[in-house]
Amino acid sequence: MGDVSPSEIVATGRTDHDADISVKGGGNMKAWFLIIAGMTFFAGGCTSTFMMVKNGTGYMLGSESNEVYRILCESGDLQKILLEAQLRQEAKDELYKYNCSPERSRDKVKQVYTAMVPAERKALRIAFKSNGYEINAMHC
Repeated sequence: MGDVSPSEIVATGRTDHDADISVKGGGNMKAWFLIIAGMTFFAGGCTSTFMMVKNGTGYMLGSESNEVYRILCESGDLQKILLEAQLRQEAKDELYKYNCSPERSRDKVKQVYTAMVPAERKALRIAFKSNGYEINAMHC
């Protein structure tokens, strides 16, 4: 094959040991890297909640950081979101408690979110969106 840089070699996707290798542009190698990185992320420790983005900065729902507390709790955003979301009252109460009280707990928020039915999770994400948040759902 001669002198070929690693960024120019792309596998054809065959699963046998005699897979063809062809020389392509570096863009395909970047795509393969992103696919492999994504698969590693999901296999190795995907979260049970979702990322919310406000003002260009992303945070995981349930994060115990002071910045998330300020954005969700001190601003009153989480109260507005939970009023709008079609959730069981118990889920609303627990989401508020474990995000905005002295009992803040990432693990408890994950447990509450995981126990929700898919329609409730979707309703919560929609309520976040309608209150100015961008959402990046992470399904495990």
